[in-house]
Amino acid sequence: MTLPDPKKSRAILIGAAEYAHLPSIPAARRNVNALQKILTGSTSWHLPYGNCKVVHDPKTPEELVDPIHQGAEEATDTLLVYYAGHGLRGESRGELRLTRSTSRSGASHTSTDYNEIREILLSAPALRRIVILDCCYAASALGVMSDPAGSIAEEALIEGTYLIAAAGETQAAIADNGQGFTVFTGELVELLQRGIPDEPRKYLDLDLIFTHLHRSLRAKARPLPHKRVRNSLGGLSVSLNAQWSGRVQTSGYAAKPPRHRLPPRPEPGRPPRPRKPSRHRLPPRPEPGRQRKGSPSRIPQPIWITLENCGQKS
Repeated sequence: MTLPDPKKSRAILIGAAEYAHLPSIPAARRNVNALQKILTGSTSWHLPYGNCKVVHDPKTPEELVDPIHQGAEEATDTLLVYYAGHGLRGESRGELRLTRSTSRSGASHTSTDYNEIREILLSAPALRRIVILDCCYAASALGVMSDPAGSIAEEALIEGTYLIAAAGETQAAIADNGQGFTVFTGELVELLQRGIPDEPRKYLDLDLIFTHLHRSLRAKARPLPHKRVRNSLGGLSVSLNAQWSGRVQTSGYAAKPPRHRLPPRPEPGRPPRPRKPSRHRLPPRPEPGRQRKGSPSRIPQPIWITLENCGQKS
């Protein structure tokens, strides 16, 4: 599958890094900046900067929701919504609430109910929607975010949507991977930038990306991501594979190059290079009147004997 149409697609990247009443998550800002660079680059969707909206530290509900609403109205091909920050659970219904810079724990009216965003995405004309939630509620100020997006995945899911939640229900999502990113988004950024070695496919689609992330995070004993998919969007390409070798692979075996190859064409305006002589050549013909090297100087003439000469005495 090819990449989405950049003119008909939109990406909204939201990062809540600074908080007045909750621990800050500086990695959220770097997450958003790195994803913007990737999505606007030539190896990914190559979105115009106007089609890739970045929101840092939203303070009001309008600053958080309005960019999503605008992108949902404009996108007719693919719509991507990414959020990194603290996630809260509603006190009465347990719904997912996305925080803003002014949000407070225990005060639901200071955060945004995800269902409001869900309603916007439901009415969006985009054929495909991708939602990535790298958020949890802050349990401490030591760089660990707790309470999750795992059980929330079901309620956040929308028809025609590929939803990825960074951590499960009983897991904690580490807010810093030591390189300035959250653990999940750090793995995602590295994958999109470096690609997957020994992978025959030219494009990295959603299913391939999720499978690789799940395997990589499991090997590092990190919190595992969860996904929910509807309408088989797993084949949607996100980026070119940076380590794709260009070889076509079928049935698990790489296609062999042809045995006989045509010589390369000469460059325009440049005469072709002379061909090398063959190793096995016939000896040159001698010039008329000139002996061939190694031949006798005289060729013996035949002596003819006739019956008339037989029996005669000299």
